[in-house]
Amino acid sequence: MYFHVYLPGEYIFYRHSSLPYEVQTRLTPCGRVACNCGVAARAEDDVIIVDQCRTVTEQIVTFVNGRRRTRYQTYKKLVIKIIANGEMTPGFRLVRENGGRSYKIYFPTGSYVQIQAWYFMDVYFSSASDDYGWENVGLCGSYDSNYDNDLLHGPVGAPSKKYSSPRRSSIPHDFATTWRVESGKNLFYGELDKFERENTTQVFCTCSPSDESSNQVDASCDYGKDNGRPSNPGKGPGNCNSYSCDITNEYLPVTSRRKRGIERRQTSDADDDLNFEFDEDFEFNIPSWPTPSNITEQIARNECLARVIESGPGQACQSALNQTELDEYVEACVVDIQVLDDLSVAKSSADLLKAQCEEVVTKNTDFWEGGSDGTFGPPASIIGLLCPSDCNDNGNCTDGVCGCFEGYGGTDCSVDLNVAPTLYRSGNRGLCDLSAETCSDVSFYGDNFVEGDDLTCHVTSIQITSTGFTMNEGAEKLQGVFQTYEQVRCPIESTNRRRRNSGPMEPVGALVSISNDGGMESEQVLAIIYNANCDVCNGTEGTCYRRTDICIVDGVCYYVNDPQCKGSNVGLIVGVTVGAVAGVTTVVVVIALICYKKKSKKRVGVDDSLEELQESTKMGSD
Repeated sequence: MYFHVYLPGEYIFYRHSSLPYEVQTRLTPCGRVACNCGVAARAEDDVIIVDQCRTVTEQIVTFVNGRRRTRYQTYKKLVIKIIANGEMTPGFRLVRENGGRSYKIYFPTGSYVQIQAWYFMDVYFSSASDDYGWENVGLCGSYDSNYDNDLLHGPVGAPSKKYSSPRRSSIPHDFATTWRVESGKNLFYGELDKFERENTTQVFCTCSPSDESSNQVDASCDYGKDNGRPSNPGKGPGNCNSYSCDITNEYLPVTSRRKRGIERRQTSDADDDLNFEFDEDFEFNIPSWPTPSNITEQIARNECLARVIESGPGQACQSALNQTELDEYVEACVVDIQVLDDLSVAKSSADLLKAQCEEVVTKNTDFWEGGSDGTFGPPASIIGLLCPSDCNDNGNCTDGVCGCFEGYGGTDCSVDLNVAPTLYRSGNRGLCDLSAETCSDVSFYGDNFVEGDDLTCHVTSIQITSTGFTMNEGAEKLQGVFQTYEQVRCPIESTNRRRRNSGPMEPVGALVSISNDGGMESEQVLAIIYNANCDVCNGTEGTCYRRTDICIVDGVCYYVNDPQCKGSNVGLIVGVTVGAVAGVTTVVVVIALICYKKKSKKRVGVDDSLEELQESTKMGSD
């Protein structure tokens, strides 16, 4: 059974009846209905958030051979955040799949939420086998093969039970609205019920026969191990391969990361990006056929049949899913095309069918097959044909992995390698602040990046002044570090070779382009590494100037009213700082300390010519 929820808002998608596990979703207007745009999952007192509800319009500044180009781009900003209260709940993990086009959030019991991220989101929840028979609550209903109790009305703790009648392809808003998130219980804002951590997380053991001739079984239990159980053995939390990677540690709060000895990584996901508002008086309206772009119902149905039923995964899953389930995916696909006026959304229905099919044949041992080594497992005859997006018709699916045709790349063969990737910006509006981050490498954002040995960052160092920058000769080629199809990290550390024996680091920067093959480069964007306590920089203009409201003690910048600037036991002189604000040069007399001490910390610099710039801008120079 499937149904539609077309009203925007925040809803309880799933809540376990006994364990402190919950999933909330956000729906935002998409045309004349509402679509999923965010997921927040809770396990005990920790929360994992994947959200792209915020629409952002920003200025994109790129360079070609040093010449500036400007345009504006509107996109859905993806925000990933983890709220961890102390040590992360064992088994609660975030896994990135298909180059960042999808994510899975695993619960300790083996349940998981699958998120297909495109302009909006498809959200799929898979219950753990141990949860069968429990009457869970929320939009997802119970996991007990009984459709009649799925549409249980909320809220949690209601004094009596009320159900809506299940009807295929219905719009039961009288049921859905009872599961709106209550004030003060919003997981996206970290609002949790009072929770006393107990030993609520089950520990699962590995069992094996002790003797082939007996019925005795040996159990091996490791109570200290992460016990999250992926639905597909060998493909889940704790591992990285060409298709998926556990990225939980990358987004843990700084305090949690330090406990684990993990280097602090830069992040630009501000809490403001998770703010969410919606119109409670929104009135949905399903458009009629044909759509505004003249898509007829028959055209939509033909596309859905081709993508969902007649595709490789659709054919492979005929035995695993019944005809009613297959028909429901086609109907849901047709409705998606109708409300969004876009044939390409048929791929999302195909991916959801693939997800359910994989879950069925993985959990139901009736489908398992024996291997040549005598072991049993999910059927390779089905699993082997479940490639992401059916390789977008640009490759062959073998053993669940896309083999792309010449000229195409990516885990789903969606990237045209004959076209350079697109690059939009670096870091936080072109800046990486050493007072908050290590900046040993910098994130670059764009589209159509492909993981591989030829992923290359082309780095041209620049000299920065208060009025602009100049390019140095030649570009350095560095190995790019693939994050997602929209993000690459470039190791700028190799250009950071110089640091003065005294005084703060001067801003350094580079123009960077990225190629998938080492040769076909994107346009360039600016990346500036600086210390915001010492300098003011503009990451789109390529300018920096020394702050005029600071003093410098032992190479560290302080505001002039800081006690460090007023010590009676250090020598003081009056110095000058020259800066440029809005094109006007100013000379400001400040108190500067000359008690510089040699530091062992490495200095960031790009070339010898920066020495002159450092001398001319050093605080307290005569």
